[in-house]
Amino acid sequence: MILRASAKLSPAYAARCARRAIERASVVGGCVRDDVAAYAVGWSGKTWETGDAAVDADADGFGFARSERDGWRNRAYLYAPVRGSARARAIENREGNALTSLGTRACDAIFARTQSDALAGSTGAFAWPAGLVACELIASKIGDELVRNRRVVELGSGTGVTATVLARASPKALTLTDRDATTLENLAANLRLNAAIDRGANNVTVAAMDVTFDALDAPASMRAGTCSVRELDWERASTSSMFALDAEFVLAADCSYDPTLIPGLVRALRALLKVPSSDASAQPTKLMTLDAAAAEARLSGACAKTPCALILSAVRQETTMDVLIDALERARLHPVDVTSVLDAKHLSKFLFRPGWAHARDEFRAFACTPVEQS
Repeated sequence: MILRASAKLSPAYAARCARRAIERASVVGGCVRDDVAAYAVGWSGKTWETGDAAVDADADGFGFARSERDGWRNRAYLYAPVRGSARARAIENREGNALTSLGTRACDAIFARTQSDALAGSTGAFAWPAGLVACELIASKIGDELVRNRRVVELGSGTGVTATVLARASPKALTLTDRDATTLENLAANLRLNAAIDRGANNVTVAAMDVTFDALDAPASMRAGTCSVRELDWERASTSSMFALDAEFVLAADCSYDPTLIPGLVRALRALLKVPSSDASAQPTKLMTLDAAAAEARLSGACAKTPCALILSAVRQETTMDVLIDALERARLHPVDVTSVLDAKHLSKFLFRPGWAHARDEFRAFACTPVEQS
């Protein structure tokens, strides 16, 4: 089985809690919505919090054991993609009430090996909250327009949870990057795990993912279903190697948590978006803030048609946000604050990991382009 109710909880009780989580995620401004395009519920083998859905992920059948040795945990995340997939329907049919109890929409799942402690080992081994917000956005109609049939680069891919959602959104090319070897190895292992599930769920033929390790300056693969994993040190990588990726959409989620990382992040964004070096001495561009309708129009319009970067960050220190905004302005990346889109009707109200029901004002989202958009 792919998912099963924990022996510690009765299936009926787990189902009721799951329904509560989905119903709670479907309420905005006191009104229950039927049109949630992207919701998800976190599943954890040993975590239980009253009012949240928690069941065991039967990950053993997919190549890794359920254990907590050295702080590692195996997790499964559920979400509802905008475009129904054969694989999602196969899971729903195979599990019957186990998934239909979560709602009427077909669910998809991501399996990942992650660290339980955000401060243990590499930061790339933890599923950071802004990455989960990015999953919701990519699984929405806006995300579909930003990713589908485009050359996509993710910075700080970490555990590969967001990367898996990106891969399933059918990009023309997908390049996933991080800095240290341990993170890259775990990233590739998680991607391959989900690729194997994609190929084999209920004997249904679906789009598969081929995961490769490539040099940073290798041309981006245009072969459908290929995820290219590459080492990228923002401060040391050559501009020409980042130019070679020919990115049309760049995603960076929770990459600016430390002010000392921001100069390197901005350097990488300028190179990937091919911002002319002559702009460096020009006047800084000022941050523009858009309401939800305008932000949605910007992301679905100009950003879906020209090279664009989307930076999502949890607000831990306001001073760090100030440093990020100042750096984006000085780099002439034409930043636009699109945080309001996170409250729009096409996103769920809550994050999809139990216990992380953060308000949207705890996150900021910025869209950047190499030239100013009208």
